[in-house]
Amino acid sequence: MDQKTRKIVLTVVVGIFALVCLLDMCLTYFSYSTVFNTLEEAEAATMRGIKLVRVEITEDNAVLITLRFTVVYDTDAVTQKILLNIYANGEYLGNYSINERVALKQGDTDVIFKVVISPYYVPKLKEITESSQHIEWHIKGGAVLEYPSRGDTIPEEIDETWVMP
Repeated sequence: MDQKTRKIVLTVVVGIFALVCLLDMCLTYFSYSTVFNTLEEAEAATMRGIKLVRVEITEDNAVLITLRFTVVYDTDAVTQKILLNIYANGEYLGNYSINERVALKQGDTDVIFKVVISPYYVPKLKEITESSQHIEWHIKGGAVLEYPSRGDTIPEEIDETWVMP
């Protein structure tokens, strides 16, 4: 093999080696990022949550909704805003906004919110309470939780059912 051919072969081999190394680094970086993001999302899903614990009907056409907030982060949280669609035995009773700021400690915190049912839905609520022994409550919506020490706000989905005995 003459010297010119040897240089060309050596250049091609070094170029292929460099390309393989570059591809390996890229694949390692992207697979690490994907795994890291997936682990972070899985951790976030288990770190917090909102559960419907109880619903009570008051005499003034309101419902007392008890939500259990679970905060497992190493910091406390504060509710910023909660939006709820309320259903009783499958019947829609309106969309409600709760703007009350409530401090949530690490662990489980039960918070009772009073929601006054819109006059438009009061007849439906009365019909349901008079005709049913057990009411299946369904709450669908979301909440925005603020973590002041982290400088974070995180939206939480609420999709919970509770049966009133």
